[in-house]
Amino acid sequence: WHNIAVRSIIESRFGVHAYLDTNINSIAFFYKWSGSNQACSDFVLFSVRKGVRVVCFMKNELLRGSHNSVGEIGHTPVRLDGRPCVCGRKGCLDAEAADDAIRDKLLEGIQNGRFQDLFDAVGQDPARVNVSSFVESVLAGHPDSMELLDEVCGYLSLNLAHVVNLYNPSRVCIYGEITRIGEPFLERIRRMVSQMAMEINVAELEIV
Repeated sequence: WHNIAVRSIIESRFGVHAYLDTNINSIAFFYKWSGSNQACSDFVLFSVRKGVRVVCFMKNELLRGSHNSVGEIGHTPVRLDGRPCVCGRKGCLDAEAADDAIRDKLLEGIQNGRFQDLFDAVGQDPARVNVSSFVESVLAGHPDSMELLDEVCGYLSLNLAHVVNLYNPSRVCIYGEITRIGEPFLERIRRMVSQMAMEINVAELEIV
């Protein structure tokens, strides 16, 4: 859509002030305004969903950039010989570690005899193979899924370490279905980021 006054239409229809933003920025604002998070002036929301995106608040201000596109870290290559990405390049973070990438790796692995425990758990229905079934497989301790978790966490941690060094936030909040894994996921991310980022930038960093 171009030149359509969406905000004015909403305000007129519902009789309230409206604020329009991207989905992930809106999620970050909600997080910022929720409960004790209001006291955190410097934080990063690291969203891992269909794509990987970063939202940064510095001194209570959202960083936007000249074209409102700060945080498009999903299109940063992590493998020069990696998988094709929708942006036209290869090996982008989105293509290696986002939700759709995890699903594609699972389906390809199943065709090659891997992830049999996961496949059996979804009734051998390829349509039910997704990041949610991956989470359940990891929680069940299936070896192939644990191996894929290590791979995904490696890619995510590498980029998150760059973000931590660039912005030096006091907190990183990771958002997405994959976080339902809980401590097995967070422990890997915390350990890898602490190994790759500057010591001063991780000394008091919260990753939640």
